[in-house]
Amino acid sequence: MVFNLSGSSSSTQLTALPYLERPREKARALGVKQLTNHELIAILLASGIKGRSVLMVAQEIVQRYGSLSALIRLSYAQWTDIPGISHVKALQMLAMVELYQRIEKEGVETISFKEPQAVFAHFRLRLGVLHDEQLLVIKLNHQLHYQGETVLRLGSQANIHLEMRDVFVDLLKTNTRKFMLIHNHPSGDCTPSQQDIHTTIALMEAARSLGFLLVDHMIISLQGYFSMKQHRLIQ
Repeated sequence: MVFNLSGSSSSTQLTALPYLERPREKARALGVKQLTNHELIAILLASGIKGRSVLMVAQEIVQRYGSLSALIRLSYAQWTDIPGISHVKALQMLAMVELYQRIEKEGVETISFKEPQAVFAHFRLRLGVLHDEQLLVIKLNHQLHYQGETVLRLGSQANIHLEMRDVFVDLLKTNTRKFMLIHNHPSGDCTPSQQDIHTTIALMEAARSLGFLLVDHMIISLQGYFSMKQHRLIQ
């Protein structure tokens, strides 16, 4: 990873910029919603490095990674590899993402699990930033309201592998009869593999024979989602 750190006339410090071109001052005057992505990042970073203002460092980060989606997937090691990002700043950025994910999780009881778009909007950031594949069993009541969840699998392979017995034993512990599966595709492509489809259909049929109902199986990434219910792969 290479950043341009050479000195030039562009090394102007923030104090020399017009008032409303300084991130903090602009935020106070106009509100944070008026800030660009790199201005928001500059406020979080707080300070730059020798010869480069915090605004320049933030601009270089945005240019290097291209999108906020890419930034929220950076690991601690990747953050600290960026010139101007100390260990403390790296932890601050990771803490910001974690807080947002926890805020999302707090609101899970208010979403409708009848609407795949609402489920996607809620779980997009939480699952989309993961580099490994995670499978959630979402437990629902008779009105399809959230009752809890279990992380059934965490791994790095492209296809889900689950033991049906594990699913049903987990559901019986909480006397749950309706459930949904959600897992992420770190590649960003939400198209289910043939194994994803076959495993889901087999689980749906086994669930039905035992008095359970698989409401849907959704595959989620930062870019979008795939609902097996919407695509009539399960009923």
